[in-house]
Amino acid sequence: MPLAKTKSLELKLKAGNYSSATIKNYRARVKLFLDFLAKNPKQIKVKDIELYLAYQKDLGLSGSSMNITYSALKFYFEKILNKKLFFKIKRPKDQKKLPKTLTQQEIKLILGCINNPKHKLMLTLAYSSGLRVSEVINLRIKDLDLTNALISINCSKNQKSRLTVFGKKLIPVLKKLCAKRLAQDWLFRNNRGFKYGARSLQKIFSKALKNSGVKKIASFHSLRHSFATHLLEKNVNLRVIQALLGHKKIETTQIYTFIRKNQFTSVNDLLI
Repeated sequence: MPLAKTKSLELKLKAGNYSSATIKNYRARVKLFLDFLAKNPKQIKVKDIELYLAYQKDLGLSGSSMNITYSALKFYFEKILNKKLFFKIKRPKDQKKLPKTLTQQEIKLILGCINNPKHKLMLTLAYSSGLRVSEVINLRIKDLDLTNALISINCSKNQKSRLTVFGKKLIPVLKKLCAKRLAQDWLFRNNRGFKYGARSLQKIFSKALKNSGVKKIASFHSLRHSFATHLLEKNVNLRVIQALLGHKKIETTQIYTFIRKNQFTSVNDLLI
């Protein structure tokens, strides 16, 4: 972020009698956003802001944290750049609000629109394991137990390791992907041999969602929400779901129990 813009933001906040903590926080949030997009602020559009908020959600940030980002960006664009963008952008909902989920049929439609086998595998694995986007991109070969269809998740959002499952139908394709590779290798690598970025996966999902014809508002994180909800539909114990998701508190997992069962189609074979 240009120094002049940083100074302008700071001065405007001080003039509005904002606290020093808020000033520091807003400046940091705006800088992270501009560094993330790496484009001229005047060229930023509504879809860029929506993409960034979806990216933050996929990282597992809380609703309150995302709301700080929203407020900081709204202040920056309206008070510094004089751009009225946020009347089109909804404020992130509180964590206690019902999560956005997809039916199994909708997930199949989304996956069916992906031609790249590796991209399809990443989204399929995210759904069948209940993974966050950060967990998918940080998977290594050694994290897979291809015999028992298990995944070890290390240093996730709450810094607590856990085990989760994946669909047994994925074993053959994962074995092929892992063949003749080192245990420490990233499971998913891009064309340059590096691990994927979170933004890349979000874009893959967003494009597939658009092409699928599914009209719901959803993000990559919706795959994780759908995983949990479908397990509940299959009468899996809530404590088991809590362990698979890596939730520290059972109250976090209980949010899925408030979703009405008639919102979803029958799940005959849960894991794709």
